[in-house]
Amino acid sequence: MQLLAAVLRQGSVSDLITDRVNREKGYVVITMRRYPRFVRRELRDEYLSTMSPDSKLHESWLSAKRRHHDHNGAFSRVHYENRFTVSPEGWADLERLCRLAKRKTVYLVCQCRVGDRCHREMLLMLAREIFNTPAEEPKNDYPDFKKRIPGFRRSISRQLPRSA
Repeated sequence: MQLLAAVLRQGSVSDLITDRVNREKGYVVITMRRYPRFVRRELRDEYLSTMSPDSKLHESWLSAKRRHHDHNGAFSRVHYENRFTVSPEGWADLERLCRLAKRKTVYLVCQCRVGDRCHREMLLMLAREIFNTPAEEPKNDYPDFKKRIPGFRRSISRQLPRSA
């Protein structure tokens, strides 16, 4: 087994169920609005909804995805990049996971397949840009979200003590 350097990475529920991502390879955090059915608790270390999209954005995206049968297209249709935010609790959780990811690999897991547009990738960007955490490169570009990162940085500098 090849050991991976400590880093923040992404994985899907499918990766978790098929053992491509597991607790031996890193700290596994499911970060979804709703807990995924059929995922046994022993497969993950934590479940955090705090870093997932708010309910309104999630439902808008899910509705567009189902209506148009297009995961990535739904992302654009609902202006996901411009609407995604992290709650104050989510910022605290992300900061904590970023500190952990400097010592060991941490996987952020969502239902979305790796390679599809997903809030996980935006969390990776925030981890790298705000908390200076080694993080896997997103598979997709998020130009609108990237423009928002300086505003997030200013906002959280007032909310969190800098311990990362």
